[in-house]
Amino acid sequence: MKAHHKAVRLRLLCLPAVIQPARCNILNHCFPPILQIVPCHYSTFSRKRQSGEGPFRSHPRVLLFFVKYAIISIISISERGRRIVQQKMILTLKGTVDDVRYYNEDNGYIVLDLETEDAMITVVGKLGLLEPGEEIELTGVFGSHAKFGEQFEADSCVRSLPSTVVNIERYLASGVIHGIGRALAKRIVAEFGEFTLQVIEKEPEKLCRIKGISPQKCEEITAAAQQIFGLRTLMDRLAVFQIQPSAAMKAYRLWGVTAWEMIADNPYRLCDPLIGLEFR
Repeated sequence: MKAHHKAVRLRLLCLPAVIQPARCNILNHCFPPILQIVPCHYSTFSRKRQSGEGPFRSHPRVLLFFVKYAIISIISISERGRRIVQQKMILTLKGTVDDVRYYNEDNGYIVLDLETEDAMITVVGKLGLLEPGEEIELTGVFGSHAKFGEQFEADSCVRSLPSTVVNIERYLASGVIHGIGRALAKRIVAEFGEFTLQVIEKEPEKLCRIKGISPQKCEEITAAAQQIFGLRTLMDRLAVFQIQPSAAMKAYRLWGVTAWEMIADNPYRLCDPLIGLEFR
């Protein structure tokens, strides 16, 4: 008798013809192992059903069981897929560069700490050189590094010059403009406040008001600032065409302040071996 019940339980796994794989793609998708491992002896099932023997009289219940199982399986698969998509969802982060841990001049790869409204986040990517105090907007995904843990893998970067007094001072104190150190940055910002960068770019002669800045030093600061602002302008213009900041930096090193005019005149100049872009 027990052997008979075991046989019956095994047969319950065998699908009737109405829900065979060929006729029910949902079941075939949700539990192919059952369909492949357990043979479906439909002839035995048919004879039992016609004679009214055993539990095969409850064929609708068997069908209901498999339909319920299929629905549960579909929901489970859907939830797993949703979690995977969320993990790799493209996100946008806004914040201020707090510190640069690593920078590779050859390819523009950078590792930095980004200060956001909610937390400090490690960011990696070929974004070109960024300085503390810069305000940036990044697009990318969160990933996990085996050694360094969670980090934001940025694909693109929109950079803005610092807009607050605190960030302007951090930016200048980083040494981004040759000739301006931490102490001098503090004095310059104290004098010009939120208009400091505009003064340096467009009215650099006003820097001579600051104690410690001679006319000669003012000229040195002005020349260094022009290099920085010129590079930023080139990066912003090329970013519209999805050209990496690292390529913009190579072009600027090659052609200087005339880089944009050279590229606008003949974009194929970016294929120069010293820059390394390929047009497809």
